[in-house]
Parts: sequence; structure tokens; C-alpha cells
Amino acid sequence: METTLERLDGDRIRIKVEVSTHDIDHAFEHAIRDLAKNTRVPGFRPGKAPAAALRARLGNEAIVAEALDGHLGGWYGRALDQAGVEPVERPTIDYDGPPVEGEPWTFTAEVQVAPTAELPKKLELEAPRQEAEVPEDAIDERLERMRDMAAQLEPVGDEPAELGMVALIDFVSRVNGKKVRDGSASDYLVELGSGRLLDGIEAALIGMREGETRETTTVLPEEAPDRKVAGKEAVFEITLKELKRRVMPELDDSFARDVSEFETLAELRADIERQLRERADSATEGEFRSAVLVALGNAATVEIPPMMVERRVQDRLETIARTFARRGMRLDQYLQMTGQSIEDVIRDLRPDAEASARQELALKAFAEREQIAPSDAELEAFVLEQATEEGEKDPAETTRKVMESPSARESLREELRLKMALDRAVEIAKPVPVAPTAAVEDAPEVAETRTTSGIWLPGDPT
Repeated sequence: METTLERLDGDRIRIKVEVSTHDIDHAFEHAIRDLAKNTRVPGFRPGKAPAAALRARLGNEAIVAEALDGHLGGWYGRALDQAGVEPVERPTIDYDGPPVEGEPWTFTAEVQVAPTAELPKKLELEAPRQEAEVPEDAIDERLERMRDMAAQLEPVGDEPAELGMVALIDFVSRVNGKKVRDGSASDYLVELGSGRLLDGIEAALIGMREGETRETTTVLPEEAPDRKVAGKEAVFEITLKELKRRVMPELDDSFARDVSEFETLAELRADIERQLRERADSATEGEFRSAVLVALGNAATVEIPPMMVERRVQDRLETIARTFARRGMRLDQYLQMTGQSIEDVIRDLRPDAEASARQELALKAFAEREQIAPSDAELEAFVLEQATEEGEKDPAETTRKVMESPSARESLREELRLKMALDRAVEIAKPVPVAPTAAVEDAPEVAETRTTSGIWLPGDPT
């Protein structure tokens, strides 16, 4: 597919697209196959009518319309990728005549695209940069978790249950004498004091001995699976089958040899410190890159089209909705629970969407100024690295397919171009030192840009 880009007034463009004969024939084959599935042709089973019989029944115009409906949007999207432009509205598409099998076909698309940002002639970027620290207690916390994982469970004999012990229990719950659905379990292993049991059950277990059975009464939570008994008082019959105590290993060289490849505890501590240092440095670098991107956006002069902002808001809304769906909840349900409206969410998303658009346009302008243009060799190496990091079964084959696909290749080339542009901006930016922060054991990865929605997702850190 070949494209020709013409710049018009007012951030408008016209793209002339020549679709290859191969793509046209492919579109007609798809159209005929899809129409055959839903069209009854006398004398033929559904989906088995030949093309000639289908044409005779539907007419060529219906087949052309189906071919364009299924493929014109894809051709237009590929043309945008090849041209490296971002539309901010629906296009006006025109052509002299409909496509014909066995022949190439040309159409034009006119559309408003994202504006070009202007950067100061003398661009001076400054951004805050923290120096992360790795405190001793972070290393100690990691070692304690390793000790906990290496702990042995030993029988307690005839001792009564205490907090911290590990119990193997059976329990049955009843409301008004009837068993509660999903309210029973056998061989349930739990650490007393971990908060996994209802308070009444855990309180009843304290002081019990192996083989003992007790009954206790407690109120079922409002979110109980069986909605009929949620919030009602239930009687639990609990049997303590086994009781064990965690025995923590000594923090010494022997422990280091048991849980790692190191011979001494000192070597293990040094390795943990190295890992935490690398994680802290990576987080600090990510935060600095984000800060540089913000500074670049603030330095740019550009009027963001409202449609561009709204589209990004909708993208973020869809991402939030998918996140809730993966957790078994609809977005509207969550909003109802929290007393928010969709308008509240959109209002919170809009400033970040506008800032994101400004930063991207500024980064594109900076890439143009720096004449950044990834070569095929750089792009291939980038694609291979991405495929490897994402765990592709055959990264080399994935890379080959991407490099052979014009649309995929040019889309990733633009992604690499912007990454290289940000690399360059980070290189020239002046870091402004700020107070160091302690390295966090499980610090999240920092993205190039951030999104703040004002919505707390179940399981997210607050």
C-alpha cells in the first residue's frame, strides 16, 4: 500500500492511498465468505454457495459494500501509521469509483490531525531527581521474609492454641439449623492471628487442643456469598485436627547456605542490598524521565484540540472499566458503591489527558528538532528486545513478522523514535537534587507517563 501526504491549512491533511491488487482481492474474498454465512441461496447449504451464485442473488454492489465496510477502516489506519500522523476527528473519505477485483484501487482521506507544538529556540530543561537510599531495615525486612518462608512447622503436642500457631481445622456453619452455602471446609490450614478467619471463629480456637471440637456464634459478613444469610448470626462447629508452631531458623551462615547460593550471611546481605539498589535506581530513573517529559510539555506552546483530549479520556475510561472487569466488578457498580458519577470521573481524568496530549506533542516536536529517525537496524533490535521481554515463544520470528508488516513496522518505529527522543531529552536535562527517599521493597515500575483517575481500584495501594 502506497500513501502520499498533502498538508492543508489549519492542521488538516489529505492522504492519497493506493491499495494493492492483493489487498483488494483479499477484501472481496472475505466479503463473499462473510455474506455467504448469512445469505440463503436456494439449492446450497448455508455458507456453501459459490461466489457466482451469491453475486447473482445479492448483486455486486452489496459485495463491494461489504468489502469496504470490513477493510476500508484498516487501510485508512495503515495509511495513518505510514504517514506518522494522529487524527483528532473522523475522516472524510472520497474515491472516484468502487474497487474492482483484480485491480488496484485509490481513495483519499481528509482529516484534521494533531497540531505541531512549538518549543523555545533555547530549550532549557530542568527536572527534580531524587537519590534513593537503601536503609538497613529494608535489608532486614527482606531477610525476615526469607526466614518466614524457610520456617519449619513442628507439632506442639498437648499445648493449647495460641496466636501465631498454624492450625488445621474443619468447620461447619449453620443459620437457624440449616447449613450455610459455602460456609463449611475440611482440612483448612490457617495461621492464627493472620486475619483470614472471622473474629468469632479465631477467638474460639484460642485455647483449644488437638482433637477438640467447639461451637461458637458469630455474625456473617454483609458480603457473604449466600446473600440470604449475609449479616445474620451463624453457629460454627469447629474441630481442631492439628496444631503446629513455626520454628524460625537462626539468621546465620547456615541459613544463608540453605536459602541461597551464598556461603555466608554477609554475602547474602550484600546481594540483597545490590538488588534493592538496582530497583531503587530504576525507580529513580523512571521518575526522572517522567519529570523531564512533564518539563518538556510545560515548555511547549500548543493548543490542544478538545476532541484529542476527549478521545484520551475515553481511552482511560475503557482501561479503568477493563481493570474492574478483570476483578469481577462493573465500573457502574463501583461508582454506585462510592457515590461517584461518571461525570465526576471524566472531570478528574480530563486534566491528565490534556497534559498527556501536550507532552506527546512536545516530544514529537523535540524529535523533529533533534532529527531523530531510527534506522531499520535499530528498529529490528528494539522489536527483538521487546519480544524477548514480553516472553514471546520465538522472539526472532515475531521480529521478522513485524518487520515484514508495513503498518506494524512503522507504528513501532514511531514508538522507538519517541523513546529515543525522550532519551535525548533526559540526557540534556539538568537534574535538580531533592531530598532522598528510602528504597521501597516492592516499588512499582514507573511508566513514562502517569494517569491519575481519582478512582481507587480494589487491591490497589492507597
